[in-house]
Amino acid sequence: MNRARALLSRFYSREPKSFQPPKIELPESLPRGEGLILLVDDEISIVDLLKDILVPLGYEVARKYNGSDALQAFKAHPESFDLVITDLTMPRITGIDLAREIQKIRADIPIILCTGFSEWVDESRTSKLGISGFLRKPVGMRELAESVSKILAENKSKKSKTQHSRTGYWVSPR
Repeated sequence: MNRARALLSRFYSREPKSFQPPKIELPESLPRGEGLILLVDDEISIVDLLKDILVPLGYEVARKYNGSDALQAFKAHPESFDLVITDLTMPRITGIDLAREIQKIRADIPIILCTGFSEWVDESRTSKLGISGFLRKPVGMRELAESVSKILAENKSKKSKTQHSRTGYWVSPR
């Protein structure tokens, strides 16, 4: 019992404001990027962990803890977001339902769906739903960083090709 208390006292003190989560050390080799990511999961610890990975990689993160709040935030500023990462299983609105509603507002938004275990959801099925990526929990740092970087790069490429085909002129991406 004393050993457990000693371990816990490294992270907690009697005052809640002094809680300091352990710092996450990110390898330099992880891909970096930029953009605003809407991160949605009903488990606060998962949202915070993913944010702690994404922010040092250069991304901004808007955290929401349920699909309803996420949809409301997206409706308020649909053009502000570059990517949505959502959990599959959440109360009130599932990740797939959230993705469908978000795609009705802005069809070009890339979405990554995360889940712990599901027999009926996999990468090929989510792709058919227009979802850009699929991650199985627990998500590793490298897997997250590479997926986000790849999907944002692909989306940027699609946008520049769409601009080119609409105008007939090549528009150089910045």
